[in-house]
Amino acid sequence: TQSYVAVAGRDFETVVGLTAHAQRLGMLLREQAFLLRGFIAGQEDALRPYYAARGEFETLLRQLDQFSVGDAERPTWSRLTELHDRLVEESDRCLAEIDRQHPVEALALLSGAIENDLLPQMESGLAEARAQLDRRLNESTRALDSTSRLVLGMTIGVAGVAAGLVLIGTILIRRWLIQPVQHLQRAAESFAAGDLAARVTISASDELGLLGRAMNEMAGSLARAQSDLVASEGKARQLFQNVRDAVVLVDAKGLVTEYHDSDTGLLGVAGDQHLGRSLLEVW
Repeated sequence: TQSYVAVAGRDFETVVGLTAHAQRLGMLLREQAFLLRGFIAGQEDALRPYYAARGEFETLLRQLDQFSVGDAERPTWSRLTELHDRLVEESDRCLAEIDRQHPVEALALLSGAIENDLLPQMESGLAEARAQLDRRLNESTRALDSTSRLVLGMTIGVAGVAAGLVLIGTILIRRWLIQPVQHLQRAAESFAAGDLAARVTISASDELGLLGRAMNEMAGSLARAQSDLVASEGKARQLFQNVRDAVVLVDAKGLVTEYHDSDTGLLGVAGDQHLGRSLLEVW
């Protein structure tokens, strides 16, 4: 895309520059005739700027002939080159007449062969050349605009594809990574709250899936162990309640945690009144 824009931009800049050169040629053509007439009239200081204008005209004409000529424009520029060669010849003849001190003959050459013949033909040729360059400028402008629109469309397309890829990637990451991690987090929080019936709902076979199944197996094992512990505790409590003797359970500090007086009535009070008291105080 950058190469398309660069080519279109260079072509546009070239045509704009050539159009400016063609306009400058028309000014230089009239300037040469004006300075040459002034020199014939005795203005010797007009000769130097005349040659300067003449040299610039030749340089610009060669540049335009080299860079701006296409097959359709070749006849126009070939004709301008021929007319310029004739203009140089007639101008040199005019200068030679002045050197021979023949100002009347020099003025006649200027008025006849140059101003009335060559200059109108060259101005007409330059006008045609400018029209051709204007057409090329319009074509170059349209090409640059078309290329810019193409590049803009491609840029928008690439940006759209990139945005789509980012969106798809985000969805896939959320589905394959974030959601499974969230399931694991919720299940871990449920386990920590004592809900051993909760389960991780991950069906993937990757590392997260293996971790989820391991957590489910751990929760199942803990639930079974807890159930066995509750059943064992129930049996022990039932046995404890059916004992015919007085039984007192204390902790490491000697404080009563369980008490059963059975039928002996050794202490004469309900067992729960002694919970948390020292064994020595109760006995």
